[in-house]
Parts: sequence; C-alpha cells; structure tokens
Amino acid sequence: MPTPTLAMQERHDYKRPPIMEAVIELQFSQALDADSVNKTQKLFSKNFSIIQAISQIEIQLNQNTQASSITHKPSGYRMDNSDSTDIISITNAAIAYSRLAPYSGWNLFSAAALMAFDDFRKEIGFVQLKRIGLRYINRIDIPLPSLGEIVRLENYLTIQPQYPEDSFPPLQGFTMQNVFGLANNEGSATITVASVPSPLPIHMGIILDIDVARSQNLPKSQSDTRDLLNIMRDEKNSVFESCITKATRELFDR
Repeated sequence: MPTPTLAMQERHDYKRPPIMEAVIELQFSQALDADSVNKTQKLFSKNFSIIQAISQIEIQLNQNTQASSITHKPSGYRMDNSDSTDIISITNAAIAYSRLAPYSGWNLFSAAALMAFDDFRKEIGFVQLKRIGLRYINRIDIPLPSLGEIVRLENYLTIQPQYPEDSFPPLQGFTMQNVFGLANNEGSATITVASVPSPLPIHMGIILDIDVARSQNLPKSQSDTRDLLNIMRDEKNSVFESCITKATRELFDR
C-alpha cells in the first residue's frame, strides 16, 4: 500500500463522492447504566425525534434438556432526525453519530458529531473511552462492459479477491476484509470490500468500507478529540486513495 504522503497527493474533491454513510463512534471502557442511556435519549429526542429501541439478543442453552431460549435485552436507542440523514445511536457500550448520503462534508459532519458528544458529556459527565472509530462506507458503481466481457476489478481497485481464472467460472460476488496497522502502531484500518447490486442500470456495485480506529492514548478533552479525528480523517483519505485507481476517480468526477 502506498505511503500516506503519496496517496494524499492524488486526493481531490470529487463531483460525486461515493459516500453512503459516515460514522464517528466513541466506545466506553465501562458499560453505561440504563439511567444514563435514557437520559441521553431524552437529551437528543427534540432534534432526533424518530426513535427506535435497540436490543441485544441473548441465547441461553439448557444443558439438561438441550432446549434454547432467546431473549431481547434493551441496550439503547437509534434516533434519526426528521429526514433520516443524521443519526445518533446510544447504547450502554457506545455513542455514535452518523451522516447518510448526501454527505455534507467533513467540516459540517465532524462539527455536528463533536457538538453531540459535548452535549452528552455535559449531561452524563466524563466517560472513559476504550476506542474511537471513524468509518466511511462507499459504494462504487462500475459500468458493465459489452456482452461477453467481464469487469476487471484490478482496473478499479488495488485491493481485491484473487482466484485462478483459468479454473473458475466468472466471479459473481465476493466479500473480503483486511486489517492493517497504521503509522506509529496506535491505530488500525479495517477495509471491507464486497460486491452489491447497483441502483444504476448496466452497472455493478462495489462496497469499499473503511473503518479507522484508535484504542491507545485516547483524548480526554473536546479539543484533543477534534485534533485526533482530523488526523484519523487524513488516514482514512489516504487509505481510500490507496485502494482506488485513476479509472475509479474518473467515475466520481463524471
């Protein structure tokens, strides 16, 4: 994979960025109690009025009878704004801020997330973190070639499945995940690539899902959190640019 410096030299703002969802997540080192989760739900319910309960599924097996039972244990809430473009998720394990397409840009997205996290801290108090994650889910719509030809994934992606083409029929679908360490070994990037249906006619869809995370030397203040997220955003951009080709960039500028 190219170095971050080389990758960043090729980055530019695209006319049609492929971002489907952007997420900033703060994971807690200790589980929140139910009262704190409910307080957070009430805090954001005015501006995020579409509320769905989130439950954890627990499966218990009786060793004597071999019978199993499934229970749904409430753990938090998903709260959407009126047009379901911005989402706050709060559980006993984490709080996350998401932005769905159309993506509003990093400055607006990160500012909204940091404001929500600051309001959360003012309401609940300081909460020790164990992980900060920045995740971008992209969908790349690749035009299908003429009948009888196949899409050459290497023309669009630098990270892709490999298989013996002479021994296998044409690839119809795939999912693969890779985890890489980042500079100074303080973070990691999880890259998931998968085939999906495209909403565009005569196209195939490819998901490029990049999750950049930190679990060491995590910030305790709002300003330090902002600084770290800006660094993680640059790392995410570097990974993204390293995973795509010139032909893919041209798709985003049409």
